[in-house]
Amino acid sequence: MNVVAALCQLGFKERSDRSRQVEHRLKSGQDLEADIIVSATGLQMLALGGVRLTVNGAPVVPGETFVYKGVMLGNVPNFAFCVGYTNASWTLRADLSSIFVCRLLNHMDRHRYRACRPACDSATLAARPLLDLTSGYVQRAAADLPKQAAERPWRIRQNYILDMLTMKLGRMEDGFLKFEPAFPARAAEIPARTRTAYSADD
Repeated sequence: MNVVAALCQLGFKERSDRSRQVEHRLKSGQDLEADIIVSATGLQMLALGGVRLTVNGAPVVPGETFVYKGVMLGNVPNFAFCVGYTNASWTLRADLSSIFVCRLLNHMDRHRYRACRPACDSATLAARPLLDLTSGYVQRAAADLPKQAAERPWRIRQNYILDMLTMKLGRMEDGFLKFEPAFPARAAEIPARTRTAYSADD
């Protein structure tokens, strides 16, 4: 199937003259003639894929938050997402984000933490756009996307080597991540094997 035939199936009509142009009738009734017509309505980016977050019943406004290491949102507990590179493969940073999240979960499991959140004082940070791109779809969504800042760890560095060192080797207890211990369980509720394992770890 050629391009013209495909467009005709989508509602365009082909002119029968020798120019083989495609004609599309606009809402005004005017016919638009062109060699090919690409229908586009303008991409609109959704922060976090449109997921609605709340913390203690209060809604989280993504455009008013700062990203922690490009993986978490300031003051939002137990939530991670991914921001890739704009100067290299997006998946390079996606891999590092996954590694960091696994390290964080293992750290929380070892220390029996039930919650973790990046403590952020937004009033002390100068907001910068999340993505350093000038594309129209990015600019249209800039106000709704989380922000970054000039200071670490609220800055997204477009540098794989530096990020690899931070994500793979950086300390979890860095002074920004705040952890909450799990609720203490009564000894009778913990299986004997689990109690023995904890005793050995301690």
